[in-house]
Amino acid sequence: MKSRCRLFGCRAGRIIGVLAALCLYSFAGYSAAEAAEAGNDITAAVVVSMNIRPYLEAVEGFREFLSARSISEIKIIQIDKYPAPEDRDKLAGELEVGHFSVLVAIGPAAARFLWEDLPSRTGPRIFSMVLNPETIFTEGEKACGIPLNIPVRTQLKVIQGGLPSIRKLGLLYDPAFNSYFFNEARTEGIALGLEVIPLAVSSKGFITDALQRGWESIDALWLIPDRTIGSESIIQFVIREALFRKIPVLGYNRFFYESGAALSFIFDYVELGRQCGQKAVELATGMPCIETEPRFEAWVNRRVLERIGMPLSDVYMSPLKVGP
Repeated sequence: MKSRCRLFGCRAGRIIGVLAALCLYSFAGYSAAEAAEAGNDITAAVVVSMNIRPYLEAVEGFREFLSARSISEIKIIQIDKYPAPEDRDKLAGELEVGHFSVLVAIGPAAARFLWEDLPSRTGPRIFSMVLNPETIFTEGEKACGIPLNIPVRTQLKVIQGGLPSIRKLGLLYDPAFNSYFFNEARTEGIALGLEVIPLAVSSKGFITDALQRGWESIDALWLIPDRTIGSESIIQFVIREALFRKIPVLGYNRFFYESGAALSFIFDYVELGRQCGQKAVELATGMPCIETEPRFEAWVNRRVLERIGMPLSDVYMSPLKVGP
């Protein structure tokens, strides 16, 4: 569990008391009547998937955004404290009649609950901190939220900006889970003058062979969230092999950066919470849901670029920056 948490950025969770302290509170500053007059009186129920650091930080960011802009009442609910079906049914009933301005799901389990257990909910609902939300919602269902997925084209543009000499990207992936990602990346890459080369594996045992066949034909190795490849030991092995050959690796969180990736996409979970708060206020005040990309940074690893002999740019445009 510790290994998985480090890889996906969810190191040791804070004590459950943090959530309990947040469970129900009001923000002071001016009267409720004034807030209501200004259209800022928001009541939100925030359902959290589990007690881990990324979700708690997202809750903090959500709270910060609302505290700066409104008198708000927020109820925090940790969904894994309701394991029995009858308990969840009771909770769903309470949320249905709770007269909340907006319901917020933090994480996939919470999103599944809000959309599956409250099918008759007519008020605004929003999700955050969900990777691949299409696996949560039914086909054709238009759920409002901010996924943890950075669009493929956006990633490719960032890669171009961070490592402009790259032309051939080797994508290591299992087609059973990410064939759609490869197909989109190949199409978008052509439009941007990049060739995305498939390094497809069907099991962990084929990773070494796929890399051996691919090293000579790629300028960089692109690693994405993938069940077959996504373990700490595999990631660290792959990065070591790439560095030995002076091939930059592109990763998707702080663990990759710390393990030697040349460029990593980094989420600030507090900032994602603020972004969710902004979206929740918009929905609660009657604004339509617009498709939204998650805010992120892309860290360029100075030490790695120096080691493999790639130049560091004098200026990087946001979201690119030289990492710590």
